Amino acid sequence: MPNLVFDIGQSGTRLRLMEPHRPLGEHKLEGFAYGSNLPALVEGIVEAATKVFRVSTFDQVAGGCTGIYGNVPDFTTTAQRLAERHGVRRLVVADDGVIAYLAVFGYDPGVIVAVGTGLVALGSGPDGAARVDGVGSLIGDNGAGWWIGRAGIIAGLSHWDGRSGGSRVLLGALESRYGSASDFPRALAADPSPIARVAAFAEDVALAARAGDQVAAAIWQDAAHYIAAAVTAAAHRSGLRSGLRWCITGRIAESLDLLEPFLDDAVQAQSRGATRVTAHSEPLDGAALLLDLPDPTTRFSSMIGEFSNERGTA
Repeated sequence: MPNLVFDIGQSGTRLRLMEPHRPLGEHKLEGFAYGSNLPALVEGIVEAATKVFRVSTFDQVAGGCTGIYGNVPDFTTTAQRLAERHGVRRLVVADDGVIAYLAVFGYDPGVIVAVGTGLVALGSGPDGAARVDGVGSLIGDNGAGWWIGRAGIIAGLSHWDGRSGGSRVLLGALESRYGSASDFPRALAADPSPIARVAAFAEDVALAARAGDQVAAAIWQDAAHYIAAAVTAAAHRSGLRSGLRWCITGRIAESLDLLEPFLDDAVQAQSRGATRVTAHSEPLDGAALLLDLPDPTTRFSSMIGEFSNERGTA
């Protein structure tokens, strides 16, 4: 039987059907919405995978999910249902930061900061694993796509209002993407996925910054300092006080030209000699590694849960 791995993010869910070490196909579904029942969500994506890939059974299912906040809930009932319906022998679910980390460093020491719609940093070193931020847009995720998009929208609406700190360019981008500024607050309040909607505007803030808009450029500079703060906090808490190797992944990493030199300088100021490495794998590759780790719960403790129909939880 094939295996199924997944990466559930706020902007989309990615699925990969696999033989033991060979991808057979990929597909993208809708993403996570805050307030979702995570066990039901995982069960739902497995059901969707049977239709997408036209298979009815899987040997193992593994992946990462946003919204876990470092503590995997109980998926025992989900594992039992998947065993009954689809023959699933083993289910492994991890915090999304873990699969991003595994994709870059495996079990080697380092820090990753995954910056997409939200932001989570994960360090692993002599003092153990340390997870930073990743607490959601209401109380965190500063520097992430949601935060950048929100800051850009505020700047656009500020110009519309005549407030200080506004940007005519960002107002134009706002109305080009969403329609009249006067209608936008009502439309956003009614949107079923407001965080993803706001995060999408990060693309417009990037375009405006590259075109020379100083307000947009300052937003990206501030984002760089928030991202650097998450990296250095994860490094210090995991005991990586020298020789830090770190990596930025996720959609916002595609705009390094706007984050530099502020990002590297801010990390270097707190961790002398720190080296930023390039990710050659993606979180979905890290999800695939969960299938083969000899004891996946050891290093990252509550951030990984292993469940099966026979054993319940490991």
